[in-house]
Amino acid sequence: MFATNGYSLNRRLAALLIAAATMAWSLGSTADATERVPPESTPVDERELSAIDRVPGVAHPWIWRPAPEGQGHVSFSGIFQTLFVYQNDSDFDRTRPYYDPGGQHVGIMGSFFKPVVTVRPLAGIANAPELEVVWDSEFGLSLWSVHDPDQYDLGHPNSLRFSQRQLYARGRMWGGLLGFQVGYQYFTDPTAMFLGHWIGAARLWTETSWGRLEIMGGQLPDQTFEGLVLDSQEKFTRDAFVYGGLAELTPSDHYKLTLGLHGLHDAQLVGRPLDLLTTTLTASCDRGFMRWGLQGAFQWGRQKHGAQGGDEETLAWALQAYATVLIPGTPVLIDLNQLVLSPDDTHDRNNHNGAFFYSSKSRSRTLMLSEDEIRDRGRNYDQRMGERRQNFYLLRGGLSLTDLTVLVQVTDYFVPSVTFGTAFSLEKANTGGSSFAGFETNLHLRFLYRDRLELHLAGVALLPGRALSTFINLYDRTATEPQFMLESSLFVYF
Repeated sequence: MFATNGYSLNRRLAALLIAAATMAWSLGSTADATERVPPESTPVDERELSAIDRVPGVAHPWIWRPAPEGQGHVSFSGIFQTLFVYQNDSDFDRTRPYYDPGGQHVGIMGSFFKPVVTVRPLAGIANAPELEVVWDSEFGLSLWSVHDPDQYDLGHPNSLRFSQRQLYARGRMWGGLLGFQVGYQYFTDPTAMFLGHWIGAARLWTETSWGRLEIMGGQLPDQTFEGLVLDSQEKFTRDAFVYGGLAELTPSDHYKLTLGLHGLHDAQLVGRPLDLLTTTLTASCDRGFMRWGLQGAFQWGRQKHGAQGGDEETLAWALQAYATVLIPGTPVLIDLNQLVLSPDDTHDRNNHNGAFFYSSKSRSRTLMLSEDEIRDRGRNYDQRMGERRQNFYLLRGGLSLTDLTVLVQVTDYFVPSVTFGTAFSLEKANTGGSSFAGFETNLHLRFLYRDRLELHLAGVALLPGRALSTFINLYDRTATEPQFMLESSLFVYF
């Protein structure tokens, strides 16, 4: 029975995808789609891009390219990726396990397909407001050594993976006086250090010549599955809700100031609800050849029965600063980033928590110390240095992560870069008695062809410290042997 049902569902998914592609090609061509937009942001007019944005290879590789407005009622775009990753070890300890037939190295090879279908019901109607429905799905990552297309049981670990990332409606009317986005979507607060999640949300905003105002409300996914029987099991009592708003001020074409306030009510732990408020302030400047910004966040909250013998109060903060400079008259771009997360005190689960509720999203260009932009696999060390609290990461040792990247546009087809990054904890008593977490250097080569084909080759070396090995090593927590990673990826954008 399971094989029959899985096979039928796979056939339906394939038929749906083929139908969407057929509609896209018949109703609207995407051959001229040239915009490159992060999936979590709204489309950007290419004429508004700064000199830094126009440098090939600067943009995040995980971007999709919607068809320009007016290209038809339905457009079809997306990303194909094939990935290879090799690491010499899974931790920093070379102690050989008693039973180790496969060796200590780790590695994967896999393929990934991300189709995006955009429907514009009002396309072609004069003076009609902008309205679109976006369906963003994912097939994969299909690991070559694991997933079997002949495995029809969708619950089996070897079955091919399908997920739906985004499904939302977005509208803009009266020249931007009213805008909305409702559905499942990728959402961030102005800094992305607190909220950087895929959530169901409703957002409402208004735009004027001086800036933008927005309010929102949504739900974070549960960590436990309640069921789908609407009249008995699925309730709001044990859910996690987010809410808030922001004010974005643009006093000139080059400067922007954004103030945000976002709250969290998380009742997923029975009898231990968490209420948390996060205030963010960002200031940024974009002069075309130079871009800089400063971001700050402050958290205050309380978790009932979160401490031994009482409630736990959170007072935490985070800072992030960045500067990107395109040296005039040269093909050289320099990017500098600094992230700081506040630490907790030396007593876990007392009445005070000083660790920041962190989304693990930062601007760092390191590939192991922070999220790997080539393909996020959830193994970055700024996550693994902390404990998981519901949908967030708490680094009780705090974190200071600094990285410097030098990128050279040799030609329009070849853009190499080198990154140096170092990480420290701010409270060594919480990180094995050491504050040094690690030093990473990576060489990243990008080969590009007509904005549609990219080949990424990266080599990474990490010299770890005890502040990191304390959390990663399985046997000898004090061992700090170097770790190496090779990564390659082929991207096709359409």
